[in-house]
Amino acid sequence: MSQLAVFNSLKSTLEAISGVKHVALWNNQIVNENVEVPFLYPAIFIQFTNDNFREYSKGVQDFDSVITLHICFESYATDDTAILTLKETIFAGVHKQTQTTTNSPMYRIAERENYDHNNIQVYEQDYRTTIKDFGADQRATTSATVTILATPKTIL
Repeated sequence: MSQLAVFNSLKSTLEAISGVKHVALWNNQIVNENVEVPFLYPAIFIQFTNDNFREYSKGVQDFDSVITLHICFESYATDDTAILTLKETIFAGVHKQTQTTTNSPMYRIAERENYDHNNIQVYEQDYRTTIKDFGADQRATTSATVTILATPKTIL
């Protein structure tokens, strides 16, 4: 559930950016574009790479995750710099600001351009975060009722 919470939060953040037309999980859509369900550009695809799983407490784990945003922009111009503006807008919206109750703030750690596609510009931004996974949580839970007892003060 923790990755789902991070994905949903990140997707909402990215969809709120003006001009972004599609946000989804990464499945190598650009290479497989001819067999994919059609989508509009600019599109952003979210890829999770997880490692360093640690036991936190009785089935709760935390782990480091690198989340790669594949920022895809269709262009037929020789010098189309609109993608540079888009990638900076995405950085401003995600870096240190995208956080849920299950993950730490996201910090950009790398960025590269992917040159392998005709008429599609792709920038990949990597963000590091730590995610807490409650999927196998075996901690005991106790229902509690809170009663507040108050004694009124008399003011003389």
